[in-house]
Amino acid sequence: MMKNTFRDFCISLFVIVFFSACASAQAPIKQTQVPIEKRRQLRILTEVLFAVERRYVKQPDRCELVSGAMDNILAFQKEQAPATAAGLEPQKIFGKNENCIKKLADTLSFVDRRLPAKNFESIVTVAIKGIMAKLDRRSRYLEPGFLEKLSAKRDGAAGIGIAFKKKEGSLRVLSTIEGAPAAKSGLLAADKIVSIDNEPTQDMNSEEVLERLRGKKGSRVTLSVEREGMPRLKNISIVRDILPKTSVWSKKLEPGYAYIQLRNLNSGSFGDFKKALDGFTAQETLKGLLIDLRNNQGGLFDNPVRIADLFLAKGVIVSTKARVKNQNMIFKAHDNEEHPDDFAVIVLVNENTASGAEILAAALQGHKRALILGTHTHGMGAIQTIVPLSNGGGLKITSAMILKPNGEPLDKNGIVPDVEVGKATKDEEVFKLALAIMKKARTRRYDDLLAAATALTKKKREQASADVR
Repeated sequence: MMKNTFRDFCISLFVIVFFSACASAQAPIKQTQVPIEKRRQLRILTEVLFAVERRYVKQPDRCELVSGAMDNILAFQKEQAPATAAGLEPQKIFGKNENCIKKLADTLSFVDRRLPAKNFESIVTVAIKGIMAKLDRRSRYLEPGFLEKLSAKRDGAAGIGIAFKKKEGSLRVLSTIEGAPAAKSGLLAADKIVSIDNEPTQDMNSEEVLERLRGKKGSRVTLSVEREGMPRLKNISIVRDILPKTSVWSKKLEPGYAYIQLRNLNSGSFGDFKKALDGFTAQETLKGLLIDLRNNQGGLFDNPVRIADLFLAKGVIVSTKARVKNQNMIFKAHDNEEHPDDFAVIVLVNENTASGAEILAAALQGHKRALILGTHTHGMGAIQTIVPLSNGGGLKITSAMILKPNGEPLDKNGIVPDVEVGKATKDEEVFKLALAIMKKARTRRYDDLLAAATALTKKKREQASADVR
């Protein structure tokens, strides 16, 4: 528990900064004479420190957070005014004071005096980013206006219809929605988007990519794309349009066997999934179901829980672990009359299956309700909370970790498939294998599906070995 209240914490930092500045200027000054804007920015900085200490999933080291802020502030000074930073030795300037908040205050005052033309807000902004950089890779600072712009673009906004992944500076297209603007314009899965409207994507985060891809219906966005086999970049101009809200696509594979693809987990996913499933079971006795979660990077938390509940009669679906008590939650299956063990289930996953999609796959695998087929999943098991700040910005903070039914963390671990299938395997081959497993299994139970899969893959390896000989 924190020793100081939020109010005391703010006041102590304000007073330290004010009087640190006074002492360095060697002139008495009253707190009320400090510009209102500086006081406002300092309050935002304390809001950030308080929010991180209170809400972050792990108990942070306050001095470690402050060191991140100081490093960023001093780097900013060197970038903006190299001459004033020559020979700068922070420890010599600020001494060995153990009060890390005092050190931060001294650093702010020190740099502020040496960058008179700079807006104090810029110094505080780099300090906040330094604090957030000390947390995990998903926690970040959202600058003023960003949340409003993102919200406005999401509400009724048009888009291009792609799923993408940002990793190590590279922006890759995972899939395109059939009939959506991107697919119609020739954008392909595996394309690398180098720039959006001439702005390089290397330093963009996922939210910034979304912001640039969304816009008014009929407006145009140009993507510079790098594609395997092409000697130079290809510019693709795409006209934004309203995208279909459905996240589910389904088809009958053959009599008694159905396929449902979940592209994401938005507000309508559960209803669309249940409607598709009920449609199949109403037509005929279902023997097997193939659920495709490949390239599904999640969405709303309740959707995978509700979908898993359709197939489970009891047990924990998922749980969360956090420092804030009301974020420690356990979601259990209900004893219902849906589809606890009516038919065989196989779930397709790949390295881009993440977050909510992993919750669904982990629940069905953990209770032996479904066989998992594909490649090791992404391992994104963190819940993030948006904390609004008084300046109109916010913090995206990892506030809880997601646990599988057995209590194992989902984050970084991901899901190991029961049956490994190569990344380059074509859909036709994947569907053929899944159908063969369900048909060969003595019953619809998990153990029999696994035994059938083991026998089939062994036979395939033996055939391949014979062909080589």
